[in-house]
Amino acid sequence: MNVTTIVGAAIKAATVLLGVSIGKITIIPVLIVALMYFNYDLMDPENHPRVTKELKKSYDFIVIGGGSAGNVIVNRLTENPEWNVLLLEAGGHETEITDVPILSLYLHKSKVDWKYRTQPQSTACQAMVDHRCSWTRGKCSISLPIGFSESEAPFLVSPVLTLMSSIMTATTSLEQNSGISWLPFF
Repeated sequence: MNVTTIVGAAIKAATVLLGVSIGKITIIPVLIVALMYFNYDLMDPENHPRVTKELKKSYDFIVIGGGSAGNVIVNRLTENPEWNVLLLEAGGHETEITDVPILSLYLHKSKVDWKYRTQPQSTACQAMVDHRCSWTRGKCSISLPIGFSESEAPFLVSPVLTLMSSIMTATTSLEQNSGISWLPFF
């Protein structure tokens, strides 16, 4: 079963369930199709990080946090098959919403957010309770798309700002040290 078949079946099911003919497709069937398309990884269990039920007595490396940097470090360390590496992550798996950048605002203050708040501000956050802003940071092991920065949870950050941060970092890196950049690691 390929993606085209799945998308076609999703369109047909959405239009039948909602009573909408193919000629009058609305936004709801399109969103259902988008969610079906981005659920492809649910069919492939190898896409999710393996959860170890039994721990070994010792590890060569223990990495705390499966954010962007943590996943890159673990990936690099596991290139040596003789090393035992343990990744500790407080959160669970990504949700399908994390794959759709425009829906990232729905993840703020959700189960994948640490729900941090800033210290009281005298010149900012004036409309917030106790003058404290939300400081969104994600808690789940992520599959990092190419071009995202080293922020802990790119799916909770505006994709445009994150991508610009990556481009600016890469440009600065190339100007200062030609041939040296962090981008090849992603």
